[in-house]
Amino acid sequence: MEKRFFIILKLFLFLNLIFISPAFCRKVKDINILIQNVIKGIKENGTEVWIDTAEPTEVRKAGELGVTGGTSNPALITEAIKKNPAYYARRIFEIASKYSGESDLLLKIRNTLERLGIEEDPLSKAILLELTADLIENALKNFSGPMSWEVDPRFYNDAQAMIEEARLIYEIAERRDLDLNRIYIKIPATEMGLVATEVLISEGINVNLTLVFSIAQALEGLRRYELGIDKARERGLEIKNIHMCISPFLGRWDDFLKKQGFNIVDSEGNPVAGLYFAKLLHQRLREEIGLREKIREETGKDPLPNPPRIIMASIRGTYHVQQLLGADILTIPPKVLFSPDFASINTDYPTIDRKIPSALVEQLLNIELFQRSMKDRNFYERGGLSFTEIDQHPLVVEGNKKFIEPYQELLKLIGNILTSPQP
Repeated sequence: MEKRFFIILKLFLFLNLIFISPAFCRKVKDINILIQNVIKGIKENGTEVWIDTAEPTEVRKAGELGVTGGTSNPALITEAIKKNPAYYARRIFEIASKYSGESDLLLKIRNTLERLGIEEDPLSKAILLELTADLIENALKNFSGPMSWEVDPRFYNDAQAMIEEARLIYEIAERRDLDLNRIYIKIPATEMGLVATEVLISEGINVNLTLVFSIAQALEGLRRYELGIDKARERGLEIKNIHMCISPFLGRWDDFLKKQGFNIVDSEGNPVAGLYFAKLLHQRLREEIGLREKIREETGKDPLPNPPRIIMASIRGTYHVQQLLGADILTIPPKVLFSPDFASINTDYPTIDRKIPSALVEQLLNIELFQRSMKDRNFYERGGLSFTEIDQHPLVVEGNKKFIEPYQELLKLIGNILTSPQP
């Protein structure tokens, strides 16, 4: 037993020497400098670099490396809480005490849940909103740019519920004196999400249109933004402060097709479906924005102050980043952003307009769902997706599910803590 103890002790001391040695620290520092230089190079191509997390340690590190903004979702919030359970248990009781009586916010939450037939304690949801606000507030302190804050994913097919929650989020943010110009509300690009988007833009609430898997969703998002901006202008709002982003989930396309048995990869073995989708959406949105600006000019309408920007989301590796230089925004997960491979990205020139080999595109377009998803609203009669089909799109269904499950898990986690002894 004693011998085993000394073996473990020696191993611990050996590992400790390695990880605190000047050589190891120097290596970590050198990698961080290289990553910082790559981020700088990406920016020089006209692309913003965001991080796909709200976890405080990762946010702080990203800010130090030059990242300017971020995105979050229920799964990422749950991860942040699980990394520091003791702190969050105390914080949950602290927030609960603030809502000890019936408040206006609790009443609003209760009314929405009851209307939708969701049996749930509004206090747990209020706490979830406040915990998210903590993480968003921290991120805004570390970044010069915006953060995205997602509405309850269970509301994806109810426009009014999404609108009410977005207003509630802005109310919480305003009460904390956060910069509303830097908060984007994540709304799913479902049929009702697109309806909600127009209303929110018209009220001056920034939107990040998420779960985009088709060209039709993106172009309809642009149309809804334009309608919303015109209504906001009629209301006399300061429209230069209203922003919208559109988030295509490119990596999810690669994952989905691989599960379906389609393994269409480039010469280096990297899947190309997500990249083709991202590049095509970038091209089509630029074309459509240019066309709409021309029409507005010809008809005497004021120009759009901030045309929607694209956030390339669901990035799976550095090969995605390497092929999307010149896009508006890349939101990159920590495991990719902080990896040594990231330091090897070549940022000498933009790559967003570099074409996917035609032979690979032909294979992709032989897949019916993918082909239909790459068409825009002008092609409905010729086989494109209709808006009533968007909610049944396998990737939209799967995407909603992936957001709903961790959201419910988080609510359950909060409820369990509230019923346990106070720390």
